[in-house]
Amino acid sequence: MRVLYFGTYERGYPRNSQVISCLRRAGVEVDERHRAVWEPGGANWTAGTRAALRLLAAELRLLRRAEPYDALVVGYPGHFDLPAARQVAQGRPVVFNPLVALADTLVHDRGRFRPGSPPARLLRAVDRYAFRAADAVVADTEVNAEHFARLAGLPRHRLEVCLVGAEERLFQPGWSPGDGSAALFVGKLIPLHGLSTILEAASLAPDLPIRVIGRG
Repeated sequence: MRVLYFGTYERGYPRNSQVISCLRRAGVEVDERHRAVWEPGGANWTAGTRAALRLLAAELRLLRRAEPYDALVVGYPGHFDLPAARQVAQGRPVVFNPLVALADTLVHDRGRFRPGSPPARLLRAVDRYAFRAADAVVADTEVNAEHFARLAGLPRHRLEVCLVGAEERLFQPGWSPGDGSAALFVGKLIPLHGLSTILEAASLAPDLPIRVIGRG
């Protein structure tokens, strides 16, 4: 089986790397067609004319004809890539790996736009279009899959779940109390990542060292 991993996704972002790695370990041949717009670090995560032009240029470059593939996977954040993906797929299945809904993360989580404002309504419309334009949507948890289905008005069978994993070369089972291990959180300190839940859990296990690494 051959898959094209497609879009303006963040190359090297853990969620994209995880999906690509899982596909390859399952024996799937994965090629990438990537045009940089959103890159790790967030310096170019801005709204405005310059960002819109950068996105448009990337989408036009993505439109060239693809070699035959069994499926096309749109990586995170690929919400604006679905029109180009459908063109390139030429009837082959399109799978969307969104991680989040744009309105959720930019309006409710990061507070970039006010709820009910024109940008918030536009983001919600983009979310709905992107989810509905894909033949299948991949969520990272069962709860998120249910949320995406409600948001887009999709039947639940249109969504699949690929649970968040960890780098197996670094993290191995076998921990036991008292062996010097510590719990580790690495990520942005935003509500979506559940730091308040982690700290509440830490209060229930005061003898377990917990290290928090992140910013935000």
